[in-house]
Parts: sequence; structure tokens; C-alpha cells
Amino acid sequence: MTITQRPAQASRNPPDAGQHSGVVPAAADTRDALTERQAARERTTPVAWLGHAKLTAAEWQACGRRLTIVANATNWWLGDWIRFGKRHYNDHHYQLAAHITGHDQQTLANYAYVAGRYETSRRRENLTWSHHAQLAALTIEDQDHWLDQAITLKLSVRQLRDAVCKKSARKTPRSLDGARVAPQITFTESAILVACHHCGGVTEFPLSHLPNDLPRLSYRR
Repeated sequence: MTITQRPAQASRNPPDAGQHSGVVPAAADTRDALTERQAARERTTPVAWLGHAKLTAAEWQACGRRLTIVANATNWWLGDWIRFGKRHYNDHHYQLAAHITGHDQQTLANYAYVAGRYETSRRRENLTWSHHAQLAALTIEDQDHWLDQAITLKLSVRQLRDAVCKKSARKTPRSLDGARVAPQITFTESAILVACHHCGGVTEFPLSHLPNDLPRLSYRR
């Protein structure tokens, strides 16, 4: 008589908490579980962030970090998006972008200008878009120098601006009585020179870097 051995059946009882089941959850499974739990305790809509009463302090802090990343990234995303539209689609992409986003064309032009002044590899993830915007008109070497300083010294946007202004002020022309020249905007054939309202330091915005379809009223001579 031939005896056929049946395969052993798995126990229906789960292993005790102190025993090792032999199955290690994948990292992705763990992340999915955390994501589902987080989703049950917070919710976002186009006009609100809603937190559940059971949201822990650690989860609330994690939410803030994620929201900060998204808020900072949005300006970069829009700037890159607008520049992509200019390269591939329509000469009137600023008008279209303004209609789609609800932002005015000048704001969108600022996003595109800053994005165009920094290759992706040079953008510092641990600094805000505003840090980069403060330095957009500088040379690549100066941008990298001040970005590194902002990281090393943990400078806020205002502190970074003041530090750059102080250095620029040393090169600012002075009147006969020693007072700084009053802040003003000066137009040349190739650039716009903007004097800082705080220290009189002059920042140069080359016309070649400004969008061709940017409304001319914003920098008309």
C-alpha cells in the first residue's frame, strides 16, 4: 500500500508576541501601514489642513515638516514648469500660466527667473526658495558662497539679505557728505540696477535674464 504524505498545514493560530514568526515585514509594508494610520489622523483639502484629535505631537511635527517641504518646493515647481512651457509650447505662456494658476504674470516671472538662475544640482534642499531668490542676481560663485554661508551659519532669509547688503554697501557710491546714495532703480542698456532700501547696496539684474514676454511696464525705462 502506498502512503501519500499530505503537506503540513499552517497553524491557524498566530505566533505568540514573544515568538518570531519567521516573516519580517517589508519596509514598504511598514511605510504603507504608517501612511494609512497618518491618513486617518490628518486630511487636506484645497483650502484646509484638518488634524484628528488623536494626532500625536510627533505626528503633528512630521506634518509640519512635510507641509514646509511642499510649500518651498511649489515655487521651484512653478518656475521649472513655466520655463518648460516657454521652451516647448507657446510664446504667450505667461498669459496661459497666469490663467491656469491665478498668479499674476510678474509673480510667475519671478519664479521662472529664480529657477533659471540655478541648475537643479545647485539648489540647496535645506534652504528655502526665498534664500535662493535673494541671491539670484549674483554670479554663480557668489551664489554658492552665500548659500554655503547660510547653511553653515543657519541664516534666516532676512539675515542672509542683511549680510549680502552689508558687503554690497562697501562698494556703493557715496555723496560728498559721506551719506549713501538714495535707493533707486537705474536702467542701462544691458541691465536694471536696483539699490537696496535698507543699505543702498546695488544689485544688478541683467536684461538678458529677464523673460522676453514679461510685461514691459515692470521694467520700462
